[in-house]
Amino acid sequence: MGKGNSGWLAICATLSLAAFWPQGARAADDPNMDYLYQLAFADNCKQVAPALSKQVDSALAAWQAGIPQDRLAPLRDYARSKQGQRQMKFVGIAITSANGGNKLIASYQCVDKINDWGQPTYPQVSGSQLDSEAGKAIVSSIAPLALARLDCLVLDGVEADAIPAPAQSKEGQAVPTEKWRFSACGRTHVVGIDQRGGRYGLAAKDRIELSGF
Repeated sequence: MGKGNSGWLAICATLSLAAFWPQGARAADDPNMDYLYQLAFADNCKQVAPALSKQVDSALAAWQAGIPQDRLAPLRDYARSKQGQRQMKFVGIAITSANGGNKLIASYQCVDKINDWGQPTYPQVSGSQLDSEAGKAIVSSIAPLALARLDCLVLDGVEADAIPAPAQSKEGQAVPTEKWRFSACGRTHVVGIDQRGGRYGLAAKDRIELSGF
């Protein structure tokens, strides 16, 4: 059915990353700078969204574990050097300037990084009207936030319950369609899934709550 929806809030994250693009482009061409960029991004996420710290650390460790030791050792040496520490400071300032320490923006950017670094496999949502690809994308975009709320690193399951359609709604207005129950470490957290213009995504009020905004 519909595709996952990040809504207008995601535009802020996209613009923020675009503002940082010159530094990001440089990092892509320089292994040392790329390594510093990833470390600085992780530090920024932990400062702006401390609830995600455990997942950031776990995902970053998984990313580093995928780098051959003969490449990782010199990268770490550079990061510990005076020049590396100086560059790290500048990169960190650039990242902070780009996102402004905004928790809502971090709820997009840091979740993307956690998924990119750690490549976690999340369970498919059960009982949802969404097709499997849309469901998978939305679970991935919410799971780190839900896990932070549940203080757990492994998601056990996601179950969906339909919500009766409202009698009427304004064009372009977000329409609640489902409630998703995230389970982990013996605890659960429920969020709303809205539909807007044929696209689905986390309800804005739940995004704001989970981001600690």
